[in-house]
Amino acid sequence: MKKCEDADFKPEDFDRLFEFQIYSRNPRLLSADCLYALDVSVKEDLAQEAYYKLLKEGIIIESPVPDIETSNINNKFRHHFSFLPEFGQKRLACVLLAWKREIQRMEVLEEEKARIELAIAEEQKMGGELAPEHEAKLKEIKVELKRKPTSRSQPS
Repeated sequence: MKKCEDADFKPEDFDRLFEFQIYSRNPRLLSADCLYALDVSVKEDLAQEAYYKLLKEGIIIESPVPDIETSNINNKFRHHFSFLPEFGQKRLACVLLAWKREIQRMEVLEEEKARIELAIAEEQKMGGELAPEHEAKLKEIKVELKRKPTSRSQPS
């Protein structure tokens, strides 16, 4: 993504974002601390202001299920975040878009995990033996949920 290259948002930054979020209390929900840690702003109070603005503009949705509404990143974005330097605005957009993709990835894996857990529960209910492939797939999904972006296999 060219704009993220302009904001100097590298794969290692995506790893930092992932690590910061995955071990937070609510991994799906970005925080002001995350914005500060990822150099969207060099000042904590501006990162906090950016976070509240993201909430106000409906870009970050806190509940019922935390999400990022990328359709609200529009032509007014620069105006809404004019208190950040241009570099910080670009970096903020990159963080939001990267984390939205990660949320979508998590959802797919969590849905697959739920399907497998349901199949296991049904097998147990019927008194049958657990299919070893179910347990193996569950372990694989758990590992995949915690795998850093740079250590994932890239689609060709």
